[in-house]
This record gives sequence, C-alpha cells and structure tokens, in this order.
Amino acid sequence: MSSKLTSIKQARWRKGLRAERWAVFLLRLKGYSINEQRYTSPFGEIDIIAERSGVMVFVEVKSRTNFLNAKESIKPSQRRRIEKAATLYMAKRQHQGYGVRFDAILSVGWRLRHLVDAWRMGD
Repeated sequence: MSSKLTSIKQARWRKGLRAERWAVFLLRLKGYSINEQRYTSPFGEIDIIAERSGVMVFVEVKSRTNFLNAKESIKPSQRRRIEKAATLYMAKRQHQGYGVRFDAILSVGWRLRHLVDAWRMGD
C-alpha cells in the first residue's frame, strides 16, 4: 500500500513540475524575465519569481482537475507564507523602487490560465 501511495505522490509531483515548466514558458512568451524557480525561504517556497516593467511578480502555480478547484486551492495561510517569503526575497536583494504583485497560474491538463494580481498583500 505504501508503494502505491508513493507512486501517487510521485505522479502528482511530476504533474506539478510540468505545470511549473509550462507556466515559465507562458510568462516568457508574455515578456517576463524569470528570476527564480522554486525559491525556498524559511517561510516556504515560491514557485516562480518573475519581473517585467519594474514589477516583481511572485507566482503560485496550481494544477487541478478544473480552474475553480485550482484557484480555491490557494488558501489564505499559503498566501501569507508566500507574502513573507516575497518580503524576505525583496529585502535580501534590495529591489527598492520595484512594484510587487502576486499572480497565480492555474493548470488544467494542458490549458493554463494566468491570474494577474490574484491577491494583494494582506488580503
């Protein structure tokens, strides 16, 4: 039973990695520079950190069976962790004068939906 559970977890992990790769591709097509992928901090991980036009964009990627489930899977506690990690990232790199935005890229099969400004700090 544990080997079955392990294979399910591995399949989900691979699915998530694939969604992140496609999300990076989409962002590059839209003119974003990718600064970091899978950035880790003491507060948690940020899937993608991108930049465009003086705005630092922190992106959460979610892959689910439908877009509503993907959007709703980004819980307030996860948003807080991402915000704390983003604040630390900005402080360490001294990105003064940059705007900050939190986006989400939702993946359903091979379809992607980019939610620009998916949430605001403290929402």
